[in-house]
Amino acid sequence: MLPRSVDLGGVPLTPSNPLPTMTIAILENAFPRPSPLTPRLTALGLNSITAEEISRLHSSAALTLKEKYEAEYIHACNSIIVTSEKRGYSSENLRSKLLEVLATRYAQEISKQVEEFARKVEVRLSKGRRRCTQILEVRMSSWCF
Repeated sequence: MLPRSVDLGGVPLTPSNPLPTMTIAILENAFPRPSPLTPRLTALGLNSITAEEISRLHSSAALTLKEKYEAEYIHACNSIIVTSEKRGYSSENLRSKLLEVLATRYAQEISKQVEEFARKVEVRLSKGRRRCTQILEVRMSSWCF
C-alpha cells in the first residue's frame, strides 16, 4: 500500500490524484508482499493458530517495510525528476537504477525478517521441548521407587 500523500514530479499524489497505474504496477513488482509464514512455522512444529498469528504479525511488519521503500522511491524520484528537468536530461535510467537498488535492499530485509522470525520460533520451540522433557524426567523419576 502506498502512502496517502506523497509528491512525484512536483505533482502531489493524494487519493484524488493517485499514482499512475503503471507506476503502481512497477512498485508492486519491485516490492512484493512476502509469502505467509504459516506453512514454514507449522513445519517447524508450531500449532496452526499460533503459526497464523505469527505470520499475520510478520505480514504487518513486511507491509510497513514495503510502504517505507515505496515512499522512499517516490520521494527520491521526485527529487530526480525536478533536478533532471532543471538540467535538461532524462531521469529514466537513474530512476530505473534507483528502483533496482531499493528492490534489492527490500528483498534482503524481507529475507532477513523471515529468517529472524523462524529462528526465534525454533529457539522458543527448542526451549519448550527441553522444558517438557525435564518435567517428564522429574515426574518419571518420582514414579520410580
